[in-house]
Amino acid sequence: AALPFQNKHEAIASCKTDTELFQLMNPEGRYYKLNCQNLVKGPRPRPPTLEFRQHSGTSNYKKVSAWIRFCTALVYNSANGPRPPALSLLEGDDQGDDLFNLLFDTVIEDRFLKEFFLKRKLQHQEESERDVDLIGVVNKKSTTPVGIQNICHGEGNTSAICLSPPLPNSDWEALPCRLPANLSPSEKAEVLRKVSLEDRTQYFSYSDFPISKNSERRMEEVSKIVSREIFTNNWKLGKYSCARCNQILYMSADKFRGPCLWPSFRKAERARSLYTRPLATGSYNGYRCAVHEIYCGTCKLFLGHKIADGRESGDDHPEAGDRHCVLSLSLKFHALYWNPPIYSV
Repeated sequence: AALPFQNKHEAIASCKTDTELFQLMNPEGRYYKLNCQNLVKGPRPRPPTLEFRQHSGTSNYKKVSAWIRFCTALVYNSANGPRPPALSLLEGDDQGDDLFNLLFDTVIEDRFLKEFFLKRKLQHQEESERDVDLIGVVNKKSTTPVGIQNICHGEGNTSAICLSPPLPNSDWEALPCRLPANLSPSEKAEVLRKVSLEDRTQYFSYSDFPISKNSERRMEEVSKIVSREIFTNNWKLGKYSCARCNQILYMSADKFRGPCLWPSFRKAERARSLYTRPLATGSYNGYRCAVHEIYCGTCKLFLGHKIADGRESGDDHPEAGDRHCVLSLSLKFHALYWNPPIYSV
């Protein structure tokens, strides 16, 4: 029989051995949402694995990747991270939402995963309410609703609606990335003699406020040579700080694969982390959308540019809007104490 919420955790806390805990979790075999049977010591040794059976079958790589990251983070962080607040502190009728927030804020500690599964939860609620009506409308031969491209098959052979992405802004135009000048081998050697990842003092001296065109181009040249723009393809979990003053600027959850040489972020860790300075329309690389210079909000180190073309440049996140194009040498990366494999979520 199902135990009341409080009694479940009291029963878990009362277990004296691993075997007692596994028997409590799986009293009648392995077919439970969390299968611990491979951890039970028996006559035939088994690989010591946990089996998570909560997720429905899917071939959607984003869902598969997010689920792998979630399960791995749950196991590793539960064993190695700080102990979360007692569940007995949760009261009232909203324990489900409280548990969700407690789990992601104190155990999983991955804002991207929290947003991903919260979005999935809301999508499930919306789909259950609208699927029948929408599918009925699309199957009519008269008209097709605006925004609906086609009917596709989702999990469990259940028909789902595929919504077309929003059209780009009419005055947006794809422009080639402005690359720094190619320096000669002797010039590159001179840069590497003066600037390194360990000592960026000379690089910092090039930054002024507001940044001049010559200083901006010099910082771009030096950043490319010294850092090789390593953060463009860095998909580990963590935080990015100002390389000069260590002010936290960006979170890995807000990074996306942009169209140019520099790493791209959709937003700052918080608004006051940055200082932005608007540029006249068309003055930077010919962009007709809004463009701002961006600086560290604490020490005013030049970072790069904020361009209002995030969605058009490949960001499919619900919050897509701006693209922060940032010089890698202006950043430092602080990895979480553990990073799961990245599967292009």
